[in-house]
Amino acid sequence: MDIHCWLLDWLSCRDKEGSQLFCTILWKLWYARNQAVFKGIAPDPVTLAQTAVQFIQEFNAANAKQRPHPIYHRREPTTTDQIAEHHLFVDAGCFSNGHTGWGLIMKDLSGQITLSKSKLEAVEVDPCLAEAMGVRWALQEAVGLSIQSLKLSSDALSVVNCVNKASTVASITPIIVDCWNLIEQIPFVMVTHVSRELNVEAHNLAALAKSVGTRCWQGNAPPCLFSSPFCNPVVSRVQAPLFD
Repeated sequence: MDIHCWLLDWLSCRDKEGSQLFCTILWKLWYARNQAVFKGIAPDPVTLAQTAVQFIQEFNAANAKQRPHPIYHRREPTTTDQIAEHHLFVDAGCFSNGHTGWGLIMKDLSGQITLSKSKLEAVEVDPCLAEAMGVRWALQEAVGLSIQSLKLSSDALSVVNCVNKASTVASITPIIVDCWNLIEQIPFVMVTHVSRELNVEAHNLAALAKSVGTRCWQGNAPPCLFSSPFCNPVVSRVQAPLFD
């Protein structure tokens, strides 16, 4: 692999101490290099490795009682009771013909659907990546519409956790980084997980994309489209727990 992927694998792996050791050794190597260049002190690899391990042990011992808190890459609301003006639901579907489809629903404060969109691309990706691309697409649409207050919901729990920095999935990290950059352009954003039952409208649009392609409707999509024999169900989806 190239050096970028190599670094990314180490920095995003689930082995906390492994990531710590990797970063600390890089830091110690940099320091040893400066000592050699500017002071003529030859580095000892064994000592370098030992000091790196000791540093990590000391750091973890000092922070053992601190519980990690997820850092949400979003701007916090000015008040704790702020309500999002727009609620977006997004879902993805991977089709057997090598295409990928997405569905997007926008609702207002009253729960009425104000916008429906489907999207189809001739790209074959795994379900987790498809869901991450769907969240990114929804955020792109929100930025394009100059939405200032947004709640975005997906039934892909792993993707939602990555956006909220509660976990990491290396294969979708570049897409998640794009999501963070888009979130920075919206004053108030909440990214939440919903059950599949509460995301059925976006799911139906993702399935509809297979037959109608990329489309946009004000309000609901025409019901006649969903009764078409060409509107087949999504054959591969990310599994999410059946609860909010």
